[in-house]
Amino acid sequence: MIVGQHSVEEDLERVEGVLRVLGPGNLAVDALCAWDPAQAGAFMEQVSELLLWVEDPVPYQQLGELTALHPIAAGERSTGLAELLSLAGQGVTGMLVDPGLLGGPLRQLEVSRALAAVQLDVGFHAYPYYLAHIAACLDHHLPVEIQNWGDPLFARRPQLNAAGELVIEGPGFGLEPDMMMVEGNSCMMRHINS
Repeated sequence: MIVGQHSVEEDLERVEGVLRVLGPGNLAVDALCAWDPAQAGAFMEQVSELLLWVEDPVPYQQLGELTALHPIAAGERSTGLAELLSLAGQGVTGMLVDPGLLGGPLRQLEVSRALAAVQLDVGFHAYPYYLAHIAACLDHHLPVEIQNWGDPLFARRPQLNAAGELVIEGPGFGLEPDMMMVEGNSCMMRHINS
């Protein structure tokens, strides 16, 4: 659930409503680095149930100033193992890694195994259908975050076979981007970010 776009009080009200439905331990929030340490601390002190994680509560350079009362996740913007280990040194316990930034699924698996070897929980950013397979290669991993809003970017969406298994074809997971959608989305994102 996205937080950090409203006041801490409004976010708490929204999160508490979702927690009433999902129950404790079933909700993760992402603040998109929008809070300062005081706001993040106030949110974590007041939320009534333990969260799966609080993702990107503050800008990465402020993580060391944060007193974490819930698991902290970060890393989806990181491009290598050294950056991720640096986040761990600032109190991040949930590493959310992105295969596109790390150099593909094999590089992601290498990095994920190295992180897991030093007792860090590993989760994944983007490509959820495929990363469920990589998660299965790790002894301990965070839940796979599913966001189907990216599906229209592909001409042929991921499909399950008759046994209910995801068929993965290579290279590149066999994805066929719909270039008109990709270009349109890229233009839209440039407009939103400017």
